[in-house]
Amino acid sequence: MKRVAYYKGCLAALSAKELDTSTQALAPKMGLELVELEAVTCCGAGDIHEAEPDYYLHLNARILAHAEATGSDTLMTICNVCTLNLRQANWQLKGDDELRERVNDNLEAVGVPRYSGNVEVRHFLWLIAEGDGYDRLQQVAHKGLKGLKVAPFYGCQILRPSKILGFEDPDRPWSLEAIIQACGGEPIDYPAKIKCTCHSTRGSRSCGRQRVGISRCRSSTCRSSWASPRGSRTPS
Repeated sequence: MKRVAYYKGCLAALSAKELDTSTQALAPKMGLELVELEAVTCCGAGDIHEAEPDYYLHLNARILAHAEATGSDTLMTICNVCTLNLRQANWQLKGDDELRERVNDNLEAVGVPRYSGNVEVRHFLWLIAEGDGYDRLQQVAHKGLKGLKVAPFYGCQILRPSKILGFEDPDRPWSLEAIIQACGGEPIDYPAKIKCTCHSTRGSRSCGRQRVGISRCRSSTCRSSWASPRGSRTPS
């Protein structure tokens, strides 16, 4: 069994508890031992990131620090937004010793363990899709999706920016298709499966891809909201 720190975030703790329940049931069958993080907060979604980027960084550093304190080298997420936020924060902290030291000093002052940068943030989807996950899922998917045609939807925040997420080609992703096939279904390809829903776009706010400053989202639904995001940017 691979031991992983488990961060379920706000969604699975409140409005979508079935996401947590199904994760807890499936993970052991995928060879994963979950160490659930208890003393953690929301990752900030898109709101805090834009309004208070330094506060957002501290929030996510705190989650990463508690994950590292479990002794695991992997922090497992089940939310696309959490995955993007935590991976971006991790990317910033690992790449800037001075920044990490300042954030650690602030967090240590309120009783949070220091973060040394030895945790990798991984979405549950990735942990299933890679390695022997396909074979394991094929064995445990007793009811399965046999006879069903399933259209996968990735959205944007688990794919882009690929510089930070990096699991698969954002224009030709394959992980959800692999999961569908392992469960006996037939994945259906369609162009909109990688489009942004503009979940983080309200008024002048921008989608996840814009928010980290890589490039504009290619979804036509985002074009009416192209505006300069507030707060700090990740270098492209």
